Order: sequence, then C-alpha cells, then structure tokens
Amino acid sequence: MPSYPKHLKTGSECPPLKENQLRLYSMQFCPYAQRAKLVLAAKNIPYEEINVDLVDKPEWYLKKNAPGQVPGLEWIDHDSKESKFIPESL
Repeated sequence: MPSYPKHLKTGSECPPLKENQLRLYSMQFCPYAQRAKLVLAAKNIPYEEINVDLVDKPEWYLKKNAPGQVPGLEWIDHDSKESKFIPESL
C-alpha cells in the first residue's frame, strides 16, 4: 500500500526521505511500477511508495526525474530513472 495513497501533483511538497529508506515513485495503474513492486516484494525489501500524478506532475519530481516518468527509485546515494534498470539495481 502506498505511503501517500493520493497522487501528488503540482503544488504539493516532496515528502521527506526517511533515513535508510528506499522510495519508489509510482502511479496506481503503471505496469512498469508494478514490475518494480514485484521485485521488491520477492526480495523482501521494505520501501516507501509515493504516487505521482503524471498529468499534473509536481515540480519537485521533475527536478528528481527530468522525463517525469514512473517508476522512479530513490535512496540515499542513488537514483534510478529507467524502469527497465530498476529490477537490476535491486
């Protein structure tokens, strides 16, 4: 279940990243994000899920991920922006 069930959009603030917390940026019906969630579940990796409104993207998300696509993966010293590389990076 997403940590922020509502899809965050323009004007919303970026939720603070918790220490040592893996964060998955997603959208409710994104099959690519679902693939990342399956890998996280299979490897029993705890994560925080943030849903992003892809029609009205938050400014802060575009700074983190210029194309504004999901899924996006963030943790302390690494960001992964290409959905096909997320399962490999986990």
